[in-house]
Amino acid sequence: MRDEFGHSLRNIGTVIEQTSPRMLLTQLRRALSHAALLHHPPDLVILDEFQKYRHMVTKQGCNDRLISALYNGQNGKPPAVLLLSGTPYPSAGDDARQQLFDLLAFLKGDEKFSKDLAAQFRDFGELLQAIAQAASETRHQAELAAKASVLRDAIQRMMTTVMARTERHTLDAPVSDFKTPHCTAPLSEADLKVYRGLIDQFLPKDGGDALAYWLSVPLPAQALGARYQAWKRRNRVALTGPKLNAGAVARLEQPSAWPHPKLRALHQIASPASLALPWIAPTLRWWDLHGAWKKQAPEKLLVFSRFKATPQSIAALTSYTVDATELRAAHSNYRHGRQATRLQPGKPQMPLFALFHPSPFLATVSDPLAAGVPCSLDKIRRKLRAQIVLALSGKNVELPHKRTRARRSTHRPVWKVLAAIERLLEHTQLVRNGWKDIAQRDMSARTMRDAWLAVEPLEALSAPELDDLVEMALSAPGVLCARALRRHYPDALSSTELPKLTALTWSGLRVYLDEPVFWAKWKKRAMVDSIHKLMVDGCFESVLDEHFWMRSSTIDGGAPELAKDLAKTFQLSAGSFTFQVLERNGKRADKGIRISCHAAVPFGGTDDQDYSKLVRKPSQSDRAPARSDELRTAFNTPFWPHVLASTSVGQEGLDFHTWCSRVAHWDLCPTPVELEQREGRVTRYGGLAVRRVLAAKLCAEAFRADAHTPTL
Repeated sequence: MRDEFGHSLRNIGTVIEQTSPRMLLTQLRRALSHAALLHHPPDLVILDEFQKYRHMVTKQGCNDRLISALYNGQNGKPPAVLLLSGTPYPSAGDDARQQLFDLLAFLKGDEKFSKDLAAQFRDFGELLQAIAQAASETRHQAELAAKASVLRDAIQRMMTTVMARTERHTLDAPVSDFKTPHCTAPLSEADLKVYRGLIDQFLPKDGGDALAYWLSVPLPAQALGARYQAWKRRNRVALTGPKLNAGAVARLEQPSAWPHPKLRALHQIASPASLALPWIAPTLRWWDLHGAWKKQAPEKLLVFSRFKATPQSIAALTSYTVDATELRAAHSNYRHGRQATRLQPGKPQMPLFALFHPSPFLATVSDPLAAGVPCSLDKIRRKLRAQIVLALSGKNVELPHKRTRARRSTHRPVWKVLAAIERLLEHTQLVRNGWKDIAQRDMSARTMRDAWLAVEPLEALSAPELDDLVEMALSAPGVLCARALRRHYPDALSSTELPKLTALTWSGLRVYLDEPVFWAKWKKRAMVDSIHKLMVDGCFESVLDEHFWMRSSTIDGGAPELAKDLAKTFQLSAGSFTFQVLERNGKRADKGIRISCHAAVPFGGTDDQDYSKLVRKPSQSDRAPARSDELRTAFNTPFWPHVLASTSVGQEGLDFHTWCSRVAHWDLCPTPVELEQREGRVTRYGGLAVRRVLAAKLCAEAFRADAHTPTL
């Protein structure tokens, strides 16, 4: 305190009386910290997001008594110092370059190191300029490029003695796995016609802005809207060139190629067929992918652009492309196709109820992991069959191997068999409580629940009925949700928690899967079989298990809130975006072309008026579009949206790495810092890219082939 206040402690009372309360508190805190550092010198100093404490690495800062005590250590042994930051230097400013080299000098503890590195940076910059000036001399340019490559590698070796980007060198993963590939986007005649049409719309003084808008925004004349001044004061002339047509959209038509090179390239990277799948593949597959997942498993994509209209146009046109690709075979009208439903029971449908019922019996007695991972489906089915038979042994139920020939032909609906088993095992009250909340709101659900509880007792089980139970254990969505959740929350099937699980399966997953795009190619009479196939083809339980594991450590409330948390994502309504329609006189029509966003969404908002006219389910028409935090949470699941387009608002301080490992730089970054910020959204600890490397290298050790159950 004497050092801090600069007075003898005998006079400290007078000093305190003359000091403001805020300054007094600051000085007392500094005195306490100083005393603690002198008495307990640290072995390691960690400054997280250290740019907030940049003064602590400057000469002036190190002359401070408190900071000196932090760095000096004890007996001449200074502590190790770890600075954490994804952007260790400012993005702009006259002193940005000098701050970087001051930082490197501090970390190395050597001024000469910093000066040598600064000289190499200067030489590297001169080589880059020489390469640009030698554009017409191919041979000389190649020689300069070779020298620049050598110097670049030398700079990297020097800097990595004090700096590292750990996520990009996980488990000795090849550096190429984390490099950015370049995608060509050649121009077409239609692209130039769109530019010509935009120039005709803009006043001469706004002509310079037209180029930037055209490069970034798909269909800019229709997507910019009144938020842009250049568009508001435009010429009132007819729009020429390719455009979005209301009639064509209503008929689910789309051009053979969108008149925007980047959008065409995006749809090659993220094809509409892959975006139409409801979830991405798991990191560790319990069995081989089948069907559409085997042909082209979807991958999430994070897109960064410059203008706010760009993410909205990207998301709307990408979602519409998915609709036009998948729905057109079954529907001739966009609005009707988007509103079509298959899993909304207007009348009792017991097979549907059984699919999404979180059966306490099947969820507790069956586990496909017991067959080993990875494993064939045939072996898993045999294991599930043995588990079910064992659970029913000694329960006064005649099992198939004891059946007479006449009884082997019995084949009741699987819902009756499963309901009878749960009645036999005295799960009646548990099931009643689990469906209580839903039954109070939904008369159809109440009727189906009562029918489930009133089923006749079970006396015998035939071989076909046992086969049906095996398929339910393997691929009924309700059972998969219950079993996956129990691994992370053992009380998920208790009387108090089962209502949350039922809400997840019936009000969440069922609503999510009732997306016209998902089942556009299903045969109408094969709905139940199609859902079973969907669960198996995409390894749904493996995906769900991985999601719960990742989410349980980050969600507020922990594992007990997992069901409620995922149900919100399943019920997400991303809203719509409206493209302007310009009439012959150049005036904007009262009604634009509203496109629903789903597989791809804009981060930062869609239109917030009249979106309900094209919402996919009538029961959701009173819900507002999701907020940005809800979209981020949904993107951090394996489910829709698969493409998230954002401006710079999403490139700093937000995590998008849980299920995404790809970033698309739609528009160029103005600074290297922003490039780091963008790619830092997905190259993070525990991200998808990291988990895939872990799965590839450690799968054989984690799941031993000679073990009866997985060993983690």
